[in-house]
Amino acid sequence: ELSLRREAQNLTAALRETQAFAIAVKEFPVGSGKFPAHGINFNMTNDDKYTFFADNYTSLADDGDKIYDPTDEKIKEYFLKNSIKIKDLCGDDTDPLTPEDCSINTLDIIFLRPDPKIYLIGDSDLINKNFENIEIILKSPNGKTKSVIFKKIGEIYVQ
Repeated sequence: ELSLRREAQNLTAALRETQAFAIAVKEFPVGSGKFPAHGINFNMTNDDKYTFFADNYTSLADDGDKIYDPTDEKIKEYFLKNSIKIKDLCGDDTDPLTPEDCSINTLDIIFLRPDPKIYLIGDSDLINKNFENIEIILKSPNGKTKSVIFKKIGEIYVQ
């Protein structure tokens, strides 16, 4: 389905844009003199959108908490079109014996400047977990799905 593929590509582009912001070390808020990590937040209670954010910090030695705070970190929201929804947020860790966890409620993909070091942090069963790989499964109204795969090494692709 064209609209499902288009939304998966839009999500991939948003992830790459966020990665570029981290590499470019963008100031946020403008004029603040702060250059925070940048990230994308997904929340299953709002399965029709995802949020681009700056992970604010209190001092130069602080890298932020690596968790999206909607009160003061939002840069912009991306809304999925044509009734496309986020079906599942899945992640796996480094242990090959551990099955993929698709019970993630919230997910933050953070690019820490200037490296950029990448953090994949998901809230699964009310416990924050660090993941090696993430799969964001999008679903169309007719039940078809597309996955956007993000690997901690920075690789992004649609499956």
